[in-house]
Amino acid sequence: MVRLVPIEQPQGDVSSGRCAATPARRLRRSATRRRAGRVRAELVSFYLGTHVLLWLQSAPERIPGRVRSALESRTNVTVVSVVSIWEIAIKASPGRLGIVSDLGQWFPGEIARNDMRLLPIELSHAVAIETLAHLNRDPIDRLLLVQGMVEGLSIVTADRTFARYVARLTPIWVD
Repeated sequence: MVRLVPIEQPQGDVSSGRCAATPARRLRRSATRRRAGRVRAELVSFYLGTHVLLWLQSAPERIPGRVRSALESRTNVTVVSVVSIWEIAIKASPGRLGIVSDLGQWFPGEIARNDMRLLPIELSHAVAIETLAHLNRDPIDRLLLVQGMVEGLSIVTADRTFARYVARLTPIWVD
């Protein structure tokens, strides 16, 4: 997992592009309460890369155990971008992925079954691409990156390309 931090903040108000996901809680001791043994809740959402979404359904063993545990925990929110669904639909059309043929029924079922939240493409995401360095020419990856940056989400990915775009990151899983 990589925590994406924008290299430059996009101009304008990006708050209107917030994800509809309700962030879940992770427990962390606050500095002032450590001595008292109390904990406070910290909001956490996991944003899945396209390949991770596919692996969850077809090859969960490819995802490290600690990452799978975090994704399966009911205290975390898992966010999937409509961009990932678009990418899967493009790649599934020639039958390359070997998943069900009726994606219109499969996606809603998988999202509901796994209690995932869907992240739409917002204007703030589209215009923020202007601030992204041109290290990758893949428009799908670029839009996924920008969505994670604008929304402040922790992206779960094995794609090293994503790490090239951030000023600071907290790697949990980058192969």
